[in-house]
Amino acid sequence: MKKLTPIILCSVVFLTACQNSSLMAKKEEEQKVYILEATRNYGGLIEIYRNRLQQNDTEETRIKLANLYYLTNNYESSMFYLKPIIEKTQSSQVFLLYGKNVMKTADGNQSDLIKAQGYVEKSLAIDPNNGEAYNVLGIIQVRLQQLDKAELSFNQARVLFYDETKVINNLAMISILQKNYRKSYAYLTQLYSKGNREPIVINNLFFTIVKLGDYNFAKSFCLEHKLSDFPDILINELKYVEPKEMVNHTFLAPNVIDVKIEHSNDLAEGSKIKGAEPAVQSTPVATTAMTKGATVAATPVTANDKTKASDTEVNNILQSMTLLPQSGETKAETTATTTTSTVKPVATTAAVVEGKNKVIDTRVGEHKDYTRLVIESANRDGYLLTKVSDQQYTITMNNIDIDSKMIDRLVSRIKTNNRDMVSVRVEQTAQNGIVIHLTTKGVVKVKESYLPPQSKYKHCFVFDFYNK
Repeated sequence: MKKLTPIILCSVVFLTACQNSSLMAKKEEEQKVYILEATRNYGGLIEIYRNRLQQNDTEETRIKLANLYYLTNNYESSMFYLKPIIEKTQSSQVFLLYGKNVMKTADGNQSDLIKAQGYVEKSLAIDPNNGEAYNVLGIIQVRLQQLDKAELSFNQARVLFYDETKVINNLAMISILQKNYRKSYAYLTQLYSKGNREPIVINNLFFTIVKLGDYNFAKSFCLEHKLSDFPDILINELKYVEPKEMVNHTFLAPNVIDVKIEHSNDLAEGSKIKGAEPAVQSTPVATTAMTKGATVAATPVTANDKTKASDTEVNNILQSMTLLPQSGETKAETTATTTTSTVKPVATTAAVVEGKNKVIDTRVGEHKDYTRLVIESANRDGYLLTKVSDQQYTITMNNIDIDSKMIDRLVSRIKTNNRDMVSVRVEQTAQNGIVIHLTTKGVVKVKESYLPPQSKYKHCFVFDFYNK
């Protein structure tokens, strides 16, 4: 036995050395994966996970490899590695990723989009709290022209705390498609006022301002953000562009290759690698604050004053106006930026107003066919009217003050004019604004309008509640 002891000891030492070597190799590979992920070197990561899959075929490895192929626009390869597990899997991640691939390759084909929708819905059936899945579902529904359903999906994604910038932009795009430019303006100014200067937000906001008819402000906004050296021509071109053209141009056949950093043209789902990968967002551009009262005179432009440069710029604007994608896709690395630039109220006569807005008065009156609510404010900052249900609405106004006496007056006037209204509740928001919750007695249709300052009145937002 004593003679065998050295042999046994040598064996133990050899096995320990092998284990240490194996652990060392695994640790080195994990370190390499970390570096490749940090630098977004997807090619290197694909090589590692292909080798892992060859050595040990697991669902987890297939998902990671398929996701890497998806991020490099190789949707066919991504689906190839998911197909062996798609029938037997219970992973919501697999169904969502496969649905995203089908959506990307659908190219506007309705039957393929419906298939993609089915896979995303399977994912949600397994994990109903997946905000990204609701965002992707909303994108598919937009492509299927199911705008009401898409709005519900995006709002659910927001409820589940999915990236608010992407969700708000997508809600704004729905409003643009519905030609509700005041609503899209309210959405986009939420992002802009927080310092968001991503091209997709700037271009959506610029298009909205043009459609609202504030051409002087559109020109100054265009020059400030360097959208064109010929703003009058660009504005005149966009005046005649219909949202439907944007859907055809951007949503149904997006070009996801060789996108310049200042333009985005892919659907809104998430964050992308820098360079040749599909791009959605760019590095925010710091801007100089617009000075109070600063305006730029608009030069009249006729419909015939079109140039080739203007056509290119119009395409650039339209390519940048799109839905924001799911996690894992961005146009470039994005960093948070805070600026002092503010969005001016959309009005042809009003200058940029600094400081916080204030509710001056509220009025409620019953008319033959409707009940009218008027909110008078010091300046024309945006608001957002949201239909919660057939009998519930909210009016959101950011960066605005309302004192307790004004709230009591509004509640009292609603109670006095109770033919169509049941109740009203006002709450403060984290964005230094207010949300007015309204409940009606029956199903109503709301008509919105705006009255500019005149005589003793300031900016008046008018809401007419028609009983159906």
